[in-house]
Amino acid sequence: MKKNRSDPDSYELESPLNFFEKYFTKDSFELENTNLYAVQRNSRFVPTTLQEMTTFVGIHIVMGNCHYPRIKCYWQPQLCIPVVANSMPINRFYKLRQHLHFVNVDEKPNNDDRLWKVRPLYDTIRQQCLSMPLETELC
Repeated sequence: MKKNRSDPDSYELESPLNFFEKYFTKDSFELENTNLYAVQRNSRFVPTTLQEMTTFVGIHIVMGNCHYPRIKCYWQPQLCIPVVANSMPINRFYKLRQHLHFVNVDEKPNNDDRLWKVRPLYDTIRQQCLSMPLETELC
């Protein structure tokens, strides 16, 4: 946020977490369907939590900025990125990736929506973008 528009030195930058939370609300992390899918697959999956899913998304953001050829590289001792390796064990990361779902796959809609599996997440982020005021002074 900005303190005083007339004084460029008084601009306040938002923290990365605050910026992230503008786009991803708690509703974005629909845990119910991920946990349900794991149960449907008869998996020995420990139900996930909001905190764990937030960490999971954060790891993906780091991975998007620091490219390694394989996911396991982020946890290997020679190459690891501590913020990733110390946040979540690699096996848990793989389990979450395997079971991540935003909708109940048994309730497929009868339309041609090609994004139906991620529609709730897409709609939430889009709504957040539309609700934010446009910045007039970007530079």
